[in-house]
Amino acid sequence: MDPLRNPYAPGAGVKPPQLAGRDGDLDAFRVVLERVGRGLPERSLMISGLRGVGKTVLLREFQSLAEQYEWSTAKLEGRDGMSLRGSLGRAVHLLLRSLNRRHRLEHRFDQLLGVLKSFVITASPSGEFSLKLEAEPEPGRADSGDDEVDLTELLTEVGKAAASVHTGVAIFIDELQDLRQEDLASIVGAFHEISQQQLPVLVAGAGLPHLPQELSESKTYAERLFRYRRVDSLSVPAATEALVIPAQRLGVEFTDAAIEAVLDASGGYPYFIQAYGKHIWDVADRSPIDLEDVQIIEQRCAKGDEQRKKYAQALFEKRQRKGMTYDDAYRQMFLPNNFGIMMVEMGDADAFLSGFSSKYMDVIKPAIQITGTSNEKNHIAGMYIVQTKKGTFFFADTTVNFQPSTQILVDTTLLVAEAVEHFHIEPVIAMVSYSNFGSIKTGSPSRAKDAVQILHQEHPELCVDGEMQMNYALNTELRQKKFPFSKLGNKQVNTIIFPNLSSGNIAYKMMQEIGESQVIGPLLLGIGKPVHILQMESSVREIVDMAAFAVVDAQYQESIK
Repeated sequence: MDPLRNPYAPGAGVKPPQLAGRDGDLDAFRVVLERVGRGLPERSLMISGLRGVGKTVLLREFQSLAEQYEWSTAKLEGRDGMSLRGSLGRAVHLLLRSLNRRHRLEHRFDQLLGVLKSFVITASPSGEFSLKLEAEPEPGRADSGDDEVDLTELLTEVGKAAASVHTGVAIFIDELQDLRQEDLASIVGAFHEISQQQLPVLVAGAGLPHLPQELSESKTYAERLFRYRRVDSLSVPAATEALVIPAQRLGVEFTDAAIEAVLDASGGYPYFIQAYGKHIWDVADRSPIDLEDVQIIEQRCAKGDEQRKKYAQALFEKRQRKGMTYDDAYRQMFLPNNFGIMMVEMGDADAFLSGFSSKYMDVIKPAIQITGTSNEKNHIAGMYIVQTKKGTFFFADTTVNFQPSTQILVDTTLLVAEAVEHFHIEPVIAMVSYSNFGSIKTGSPSRAKDAVQILHQEHPELCVDGEMQMNYALNTELRQKKFPFSKLGNKQVNTIIFPNLSSGNIAYKMMQEIGESQVIGPLLLGIGKPVHILQMESSVREIVDMAAFAVVDAQYQESIK
């Protein structure tokens, strides 16, 4: 098909040509706008979900809805190290300009700019802040230096101005989980006060699955202040609509077999539907698009021999001084794991995912041999993401190292800390065992204790401590009372390093089966390319979650080349 007419639009935050399966979310936000606009009490929406489900697109649709109701809006994106006052100052400035354009606030507009300038100057008394305001600061308003108090006063003035002209204002914040805890607390506190006054001011946010927990930890009443909606993969009818309708508008059809193949491969995730749709359109030569156009590589068939030989030669050159002959390398290309990993190594695929019906080592061994490792110590480890009612936790090592030495515990901790930071989360790490801070002098507690000492000496920037029993790791109040000297202080632990593979493996499976937690993993850390493993007999949801992570990993590794 003509690539210039390709209707599909994969990309971060890019609206798909057919926004399917989100009518319920849009209707819910429409109700919020209607009720708040009428002066009725209503909670705003916070949406959360994995990357690739369309949170940013949905947040923009919320903003578009608000503007259809002639509300003034502004949107910003959370990021590490951002200035709350600076970013919100710009957003509120946009709101005020829009409000004044539509309703001619006149003298009140100057007063509002004065309050905003007080808020902004407090952010940067030296005048370094870039927002230029032709107004004098309003003394005694939004200038106390307390972010929550000042934000409340600023938004109260904005809300009263909006109410006086029978309209509303809304701020939309993407990647909300990336804000500092104290900034989240200021936003939640301010909007709590605004909601009690029933002013027409809304905040709507989007973030990763742990966003509700982050908000609740900032202010306990946050769970009652907002309505939380989980954005997930699409249902089969909605996914079919997202795939088929853009093509039908251009006179192109899909056969039922092709639709089923794309939906199975994408798991209903909007990003993958767009990515697969775009690729299939480019390789198909006619309508209807059939199963033959959904490219499936079969490494065993005769027509794949040229590719097998190419991969075998590359593998032989890599391993020829390590006992591998060309014939050995060629035979390995008939093995699905080896062939798939070579596709990644040769740049013919972005990531590799396996393990549904094979042992971990059948994936890990060829991954190391073919792609090598990503760190100078040639160390790898496995990590699980465990999503619980109390928040998101990271467990390691759960996959690779059976009885780790002190140095392996150190290396594992460093790999895990780096991985957790990729999620824009500060790792707060507990090295767990069956003893506390040296109460047992031998065995795995001793190795954990020695590992912590090395980490404290060589990596003082890391928030890590131990060894400690699991209850002290997870109960901050109990830990502070019993061990006030701990480097963890009053921080909530989110990362657990286990003393051996048995304990880590048992822990995550207990959380999955008894604790009813959502478990994603194992995520292989330290491998040279994006290669990851599934649990045996993984569910469809687990496979899709791991595929989404593999995509994010591939994008990250590409960005740091």
